[in-house]
Amino acid sequence: MNGNLIFHSQSFTWEDLTIDRSDDVEKFISLTDYIIKKNDKIINNEEVWKLKLSWGYFSDLIFGDVTCPWLSQTQKQDLVNKLSFQPVEESFQKLKLNNPDNNNGEIGIPYLSIPNSVVVKEEDWYQFHFDYLKANVNKWIWNHDYFPNLKYWRTKDDELSYSDLVIIEFMDQKYKGKYKSAKEKIKGFYSVAIATGGEYRKLTATEKVEFCRRVVERNFYNHEQELSSKESQFRGGDQRKIYSILKNNKILYLSIDHENGLFEVCNESGKHQGVINLSGDWKNNKDDSGMHDIWSITKK
Repeated sequence: MNGNLIFHSQSFTWEDLTIDRSDDVEKFISLTDYIIKKNDKIINNEEVWKLKLSWGYFSDLIFGDVTCPWLSQTQKQDLVNKLSFQPVEESFQKLKLNNPDNNNGEIGIPYLSIPNSVVVKEEDWYQFHFDYLKANVNKWIWNHDYFPNLKYWRTKDDELSYSDLVIIEFMDQKYKGKYKSAKEKIKGFYSVAIATGGEYRKLTATEKVEFCRRVVERNFYNHEQELSSKESQFRGGDQRKIYSILKNNKILYLSIDHENGLFEVCNESGKHQGVINLSGDWKNNKDDSGMHDIWSITKK
């Protein structure tokens, strides 16, 4: 196994086993397949052990004495296959030997301590790893000029980054059924939704700002509240939102052009460097006129 499955007993509830939750079991099986296919960067090692991640109490269900009348033999066998493959068993046993007093050798999390770190849908996988990377900057990979960790999500060309999901969600809501694959939805966003008369253009200014905020923050940028406020004052009240990130010990700024769904890239001196779209693709070269500089920095 390449990664760690981040499921817990709260992936679905076990309070009453007389209630048929076979659909939840199917969800668990499909999500397990999804995560196994990901080349997950968080592996079964000492670090994961200390995080106390879990598949939950499925092992009690399939290997213990718990009776579940609605669980089919096929589902039970699927769970056995997912939970009992040899590499995982060996890694758990090794950790058990190395950490005899930690969790009694079992990977698990106390019920009340995990209100959020639970995988019940695909986006939770992204959220968990985003939170992990946000808290562990030393794990970052700068393989893109402006968005760190893109290759973390996109191990293959057809895979999505965490911020891509914002665009996918929008296209599903506004263009129901028109675009089938994720690739088609991303392409449709730039060719149709963001073009004149497209659904993105119909959003209010506040909605556009919120859309762009979700994208930029999922790429690990932090909102510069004071700079944004000063910039709005310089520009007569315009909703000028500025975000920053530290790259190679230098500050990189993105200023949101929410009307056009773009990010203006500025260096730590506030000087304009160019324009990228919401996927991080280069659109325009730098503007030396100063109109797209961060005035709250350059006009101090």
